[in-house]
Amino acid sequence: MSRFLDAWLNANCFPQYATFLKKAPGDSAAAFCAVCNKKFKLSNMGKAAIDSHMRQSTHVKNATAVSSQYSVRAMLSSSQQQSQKPKDGISDTVEPSTATVTVQEQLVALQQPQQSTVLKLNYFTREAVLKAEVTWALFCAEKNYSMRSADGLPETFQDMFPDSEIAKHFSLGRDKIGYMLKFGLAPFFEQELRQNLAACTDIVVCYDEALNKITQKSQMDVHVRFWDNKRHQVQSQYLGSAFLGSTKAENLLEALESVLKNLPLSSVLQVSMDGPNVNLKTLRLLKGKISAIPESPVPVEAGTCGLHTVSRAFQCGHAATSWELNRFLRSLYRLLKDCPARRAEYISLTKANDTQFPLKFCLVRWLENSPVASRAIAILPNLKMWLRKAAVKGEGSQLMGEIRDACKDPLLSAKLQFFRSVSLLLEPFLLEFQTKKPMFVFLYEKLSVIVLTVGRLFLKPEIVTKASVSDLANLELDKAALPAKLIDIGFAARKELGVALAEKTISEQDKLKFLSECKQFYCKLIEKLLEKSPLRYPIVRGASSLSPTLICSSPEVSQQRFRMLLTDLMECHRLSADGMARQRYRDALEEKRDEEKSNTAVTVSQKRKATDEIFRIEQELEAKRRALLAEETEALARVEELRKRLA
Repeated sequence: MSRFLDAWLNANCFPQYATFLKKAPGDSAAAFCAVCNKKFKLSNMGKAAIDSHMRQSTHVKNATAVSSQYSVRAMLSSSQQQSQKPKDGISDTVEPSTATVTVQEQLVALQQPQQSTVLKLNYFTREAVLKAEVTWALFCAEKNYSMRSADGLPETFQDMFPDSEIAKHFSLGRDKIGYMLKFGLAPFFEQELRQNLAACTDIVVCYDEALNKITQKSQMDVHVRFWDNKRHQVQSQYLGSAFLGSTKAENLLEALESVLKNLPLSSVLQVSMDGPNVNLKTLRLLKGKISAIPESPVPVEAGTCGLHTVSRAFQCGHAATSWELNRFLRSLYRLLKDCPARRAEYISLTKANDTQFPLKFCLVRWLENSPVASRAIAILPNLKMWLRKAAVKGEGSQLMGEIRDACKDPLLSAKLQFFRSVSLLLEPFLLEFQTKKPMFVFLYEKLSVIVLTVGRLFLKPEIVTKASVSDLANLELDKAALPAKLIDIGFAARKELGVALAEKTISEQDKLKFLSECKQFYCKLIEKLLEKSPLRYPIVRGASSLSPTLICSSPEVSQQRFRMLLTDLMECHRLSADGMARQRYRDALEEKRDEEKSNTAVTVSQKRKATDEIFRIEQELEAKRRALLAEETEALARVEELRKRLA
């Protein structure tokens, strides 16, 4: 509920209210109109309620009538003053005494500073209160607090800070905080962002869509990455959202254009998105629309999100086997979730603590499930013991039956160890690239390392040592792979496999079948990585020429890839000529080489100076040692001479 502010009565700040606005006696949530002679509520509108009252036809009519009365009075007052003017320079009026004038002037001089101080205090108090309310509104938005969390907040602050003028005038409720965020702060931030985007010629647009359960529509969120000329760094900010029913490529493009309103499509340098084919079609439609304008810059193609690609490849690798570990891990979590009786029985039988319960399996981010597999491996002995005792008591359920069947597999531990080892191999990529930092220049090298590392686990050494990533894309992986018994499945999985063989719970045929499925896992993983991977696009490989690691380690390779980058940018009309760019790149490389040479020369010179200094100090120490030795010899000789004399 909004409250009346005394600052609205200040004629200097709000001259439009000076002729009619008064404070409603006894009601801080209302205002009084002297023209209409009525009180009206401020509700949740605040100052907007006063503006709305001013626009009403009744108020306009009454204000016109009052202004006409003032005109008549002014005219009559003027005529009276003119009729009372002295004639012939003779004045009939009596001048006030000097003493009276002096007293009046002193009273005015004493009153005026007090009035200005009060007005200034009210102004600064109002600004401080508004700043406090805006700060709290932004805090609630940042922390995702509910609007209802502001209910009773002014009273709470007044109880906490009874001596604060800001807390006394703080009036922020759930309706006002929503009004402030939606109609005050959001338009300001959006306007500031669009002004920054208008000054940029190259913008990266990122979008993703998901179901909004409240509106029951697909919500497309759009973010932009651009170079901020004020901060001199790359910025990533949220731009807007669109809500769709159908999510065909045409609908996605229309929604994207609605969010990018007033921004030229030719400024879109690249579109970042996840993996569905509909997004690739949306990009093709966008490029076709821009290409209709001759010589207009079009977005460069860098494929879909690398994080989605790696995660999906891992999921497809697991699906190529018959293990269904995801089903086992989900059932294991659900078995002991929200069931106090089972948890109590499990704890009493196994003496487990809080760190010995299953973790939740994530169906969306498969690469984050390595801790889930590790926990399942750790509690597997206790789990089997508990299931045996529960079976003796005749207890059971569908979930317990599924888990009991899975635990009968003698290779369950080996499968979980292999699942965990591959997940840990890919997880660093997810951790490194799940960031707002500009990592595009490192994408090619990191993905290449993943592909080649996985390839070394199951491909023939004579192939993988000489092959590049592009060569692997053209290989028939089944023919290039090692025999199943020679592939690398990780130390932990190989150990569990050996234990099962030693205990004779599996045969050699079971072992070979398990290794063959591990091989299928690897093959499908590499196949999916290369199918929709950003590695297929020249711009990704060319952008790696800007990686400091490549520049320092292989200057020749970096120059070749830089030419590839320039070629791709010229084809997209993003670069008119590459002559100056190539020359500047060469100059930068030469400067780096000269810097390294000078650093090396400085290092050699410093080493020589240090060696000379050490040699000088050693000579000085040796000279002092000899001098001390001579003094000692001389002293001993004197002592011996004194002894002889005494004898």
